[in-house]
Amino acid sequence: MSKTILKMKKFIKYISILAVIISLASCESNEKSFPELELVPIYALTNIDGAGDMPISISVYRDEALMVEYIDALPRLLSFETTNFSDLSDATNYDLSFDKNIVVEQESGPDLIETIRYEIAADVVLGTGTLTTTKDNGDGTNTVQVYTIAIAKEQRYN
Repeated sequence: MSKTILKMKKFIKYISILAVIISLASCESNEKSFPELELVPIYALTNIDGAGDMPISISVYRDEALMVEYIDALPRLLSFETTNFSDLSDATNYDLSFDKNIVVEQESGPDLIETIRYEIAADVVLGTGTLTTTKDNGDGTNTVQVYTIAIAKEQRYN
């Protein structure tokens, strides 16, 4: 009788091990799906200095119609669509311009789009230059602001 009990215990042990192996093999993977990250080329504008209210830095995407302003150290970000992007930079000079489009929501009627022209001229070796912004005031006058900047070509994960 004791041999029968031993055989039963062995049988139960093998069945238990088999059940554990089957349950582990049938488990689904818990891998999470993450979006593909890729490096994208940008112009990084920093050390923006001059009269007027400007962010602490700006990222201008070279292959997309996008710019991102870093407002403060928190970091608080604002993104804007860009149009009329022109990059005539060469080995010695940065020379680029674009329009920043700001959507101004209206209580009645369609939203308005405010456009500010950005023009950047800088030395590639020194990495410094000027940023000139021109805003159409809508009354036939323009507001022009000139800032000193540091600029570099960088890549960021998108």
